[in-house]
This record gives sequence, structure tokens and C-alpha cells, in this order.
Amino acid sequence: MGSKHALLLTLMLLSSGDKSPAAAPKDLDRLQGEWMMVSGRVDGVESAVKPPDGMRCTVRGDKVSFLHDGKVVEEVTVKLDPAPTPKAIDATLESKQVAPGIYRLDEGTFTLCYTAPGKGRPSDFAAKAGTGHKLSVWKRPAKLKG
Repeated sequence: MGSKHALLLTLMLLSSGDKSPAAAPKDLDRLQGEWMMVSGRVDGVESAVKPPDGMRCTVRGDKVSFLHDGKVVEEVTVKLDPAPTPKAIDATLESKQVAPGIYRLDEGTFTLCYTAPGKGRPSDFAAKAGTGHKLSVWKRPAKLKG
């Protein structure tokens, strides 16, 4: 009878502590669709690109298209790793180089901080001067209205 209780307790702990990507909607699924950049910083300098005419991105599957004034300026393939804190993202550029980054996905807000290929992954959402990091905050276009 003791082994039955141990098995039951183990199963309860495993099921209640499940923090795997399958336990909640997957981040890649939540990223699908259109986003508008609402703020940005590159290497400590605030971005001059502001909504509604600024940067947008569209996520379809693992492909992300970045648009400026309605024209595609860059396309990447992303791979998300929600396990570490902060969550990790790798963007494979058209040149096949990988830009490492981190991301945060809250209700209607996607925050991204990344750096150039070959550099170390950012550890915080800052993009301070001298780091070469790029920080951007994106919102769903519907969240900007009203």
C-alpha cells in the first residue's frame, strides 16, 4: 500500500508542476499574426520609428517578416526556447547567420532584445550603450486603437 501512495504522490507532483510548453498555449502560437513596434532602442539610442507609420512584423509559422512603410525589409526564421529565464529566441537571417536574443510575451505585448550574430545572448531587456543590443516592444495593432 505504501508504494501505491508513493506512485500517486509522484504522479500528482509531476502533473501539478508541469511547466512544459505543452501545458499552456505555445509561445510560437501566441506570436502568430501582425505586430506593430511601439518603441525601440539600439545600443542605448531611442529609435525614431514610431507608430502608426513605423515598423510592423508578421509572424506566420516560424517565419517573421519585418515591414517598414508596408515594404518587407527583412525576413527571418525563429526558434523559441521558453525554458530559460529570460526566454531565448534565435533568429536565422537570410544569410543563414543566427542572431541570439531574449523575449517576453505578455497579454498583447511582445518584447524582444537581440544582438548581432556571433555575439553573446543578451541577459536583460535593456540595450544599453556599448552593448550593441537592439530592444523593441511590439503590440497588436488592435491594442493601439481607442
